[in-house]
Amino acid sequence: MRAAAPVLRDVAITMVEMGLRPGEIFQLRSEDVRVEPPAPYVHVREGKSDRAVCDVPITARALSVFKRRLSKARGEYLFPRRVGNGYDWTRPMAEIEPAHLRALHKSGIQPPLRLYDLRHTYGTRAIEAGIDVFSVAKLMGHADLSATHRYVHLSKGHLEDAQKKIERFRARQRSL
Repeated sequence: MRAAAPVLRDVAITMVEMGLRPGEIFQLRSEDVRVEPPAPYVHVREGKSDRAVCDVPITARALSVFKRRLSKARGEYLFPRRVGNGYDWTRPMAEIEPAHLRALHKSGIQPPLRLYDLRHTYGTRAIEAGIDVFSVAKLMGHADLSATHRYVHLSKGHLEDAQKKIERFRARQRSL
């Protein structure tokens, strides 16, 4: 993250904290973001599926990104298109892959680390934190659970803990 340009850092934080797709982030408009308590959220207007259209709660870490972006916004989009040395605030950013590749090179990280892998990280962390799969699917805007299944990569330690919970449950059941 230290090697990332500020806009790439903001996109990456939003992806790993909230599970949004890059295209959903690029399309965010000032009017889609609510940072006021008690429940800050972003409204995703469109996405890969009909289920992508939803309100996604903003995490504490992502909240600082959105507050800063809102304070600096000079037009419709929070992630405006770069044009020359400036920005076209009437059009959304279209891509960020060149910035991602520059950050990988600068940091010495070898591809194939894809920016999209941050969505996988989000899904895995959510499930390992104990969030039910239906909530994770809704938060990630998945049309069905098979899509969520492709994103979640559970660690060996998490699976061992799950097995121990099952064993404890069975032991309690036998003692009744």
